[in-house]
Amino acid sequence: MLEQIGVNGMKKLFLSVSIVIGVLPSSAFAAGNSSLELIIGIGGMVVISALVLIVSMKAGKGASDPNNGNYADIHTLHSKVVSQLSDNHLYDMELVRQSGNTERTIENLGSYEIVQQVIATMQRAKIDLVSISGDENNMRIYRMSHNARGRQEGKRIGGFEIRKNGLLYPQNSLGHSQSSNVKDFTISEETNFEDINVNISKSMASVQNTSIKLDTFKNEEQKSIIKSFFEVSEHFDDLPEAIISSFDSKTGEGSDGFGFMGIIRMLIIADSHLSGEANFTSDLREQFKSSDVEWQKKIGNDQSIQTINGVMAYGDSSPSKIQNEFISLWETCEHLVSQEKYDNDELDRELRLLHHSYMLDSRPKILDMNF
Repeated sequence: MLEQIGVNGMKKLFLSVSIVIGVLPSSAFAAGNSSLELIIGIGGMVVISALVLIVSMKAGKGASDPNNGNYADIHTLHSKVVSQLSDNHLYDMELVRQSGNTERTIENLGSYEIVQQVIATMQRAKIDLVSISGDENNMRIYRMSHNARGRQEGKRIGGFEIRKNGLLYPQNSLGHSQSSNVKDFTISEETNFEDINVNISKSMASVQNTSIKLDTFKNEEQKSIIKSFFEVSEHFDDLPEAIISSFDSKTGEGSDGFGFMGIIRMLIIADSHLSGEANFTSDLREQFKSSDVEWQKKIGNDQSIQTINGVMAYGDSSPSKIQNEFISLWETCEHLVSQEKYDNDELDRELRLLHHSYMLDSRPKILDMNF
C-alpha cells in the first residue's frame, strides 16, 4: 500500500498534517478544551507521525533497493530514472515548488541530461529522498520530506514533472571529409548521447594525473576523431568547450591536455559519425574509386560492399588505425574513472563514478567494428 502512495498521496498526506495541526487544540487554549478533545487531538498527531515515519522508512529501504523503481536517493537516482526513460527521445522538465507552482521549465533534454539536472537541483535544495511515479511519457519525481522551515518554504523545490516532447534525436546528413571528399553519412536512429552536466575545468583542474594529451599535429588518427566530432557537434548541446576552443573545426588541428570528462564526451559524439552508416550509392562508389588512397579504391571496386561508415571518409589514415587510436583513448578513460586515488573530494568521487556508469551504458559502436 505504501508504495502506491506516490506523489499525489504524499501531497495529500502533507495537506492532512497541516489541516490536523491547524485544528488541534493549542496550549494557549488548552484550558478551554475538554479531555476528550485533547485525547483525540494528541491521538491524531501520533497516528499521523507514525504514518509519516512508516512511509519514510519504506521509502528509504526502497531507495537502496536497485529493483524498486518507486523511490531513489541521490546515489541511486541515475540508474532508476535512466532505465525508465527512452534513449531516443527528448523531454521537457518542469521544476515544481512546494507550493505547487512552476519555478521554471527546461526543454529538449535527453534522459541523461534529465538525471543530471535533477541531481544538481537535489544537491542544491538538500533533497535526500524522492518518489518516482509515471512512465517514460510522463514521469513525476517528488521529494519525500517537505521542507517546512522558514517563510520561503512554498518557494522551495518540491519536485520535477518530466514529459516526453516527441522529438527524436535527429537523423542528419553529415558533411564531407577534406581528405577524400566522401559525403552523406547519416546518424543512426540509435545514436545516443546524453549530456554530463558538469564544469570540467572547475571539478578536475587540480587532478593533473587525469589529463589526457591530444596532439593532432603529430597524430593523424586523433585528427580524424576530432574531425568527426566537429562534423556532428552542431547537432548536440552543451559541448565540451575545452575541446571546442583548442582545435580548428575545419582542419582538426590542435594540441592540449584534457580531463577525462571532456574526452569521454567528445569520443561518444565522434562515434556517431565514425560508426554512422550510409548506403553505398553509385555516386559514393565513384568517389571511392577515384580516391588517391589505395584502400579506398579497393572498397570502391568491391561490389559486395553495400554500406559504408564515416570512419572510411579519412584518406590520411585507415579505419583500423583510427579504431585503434579510439580504443586507446577510451581505455585510458576507463582506467581513470576506475581509480579512487584521483578523488580529491566527494564531488570528484561522485563525478568519477557517474562517468564510470556512463561509459558502461554508452559504449561506442566503433570499438566493436571489424575492418
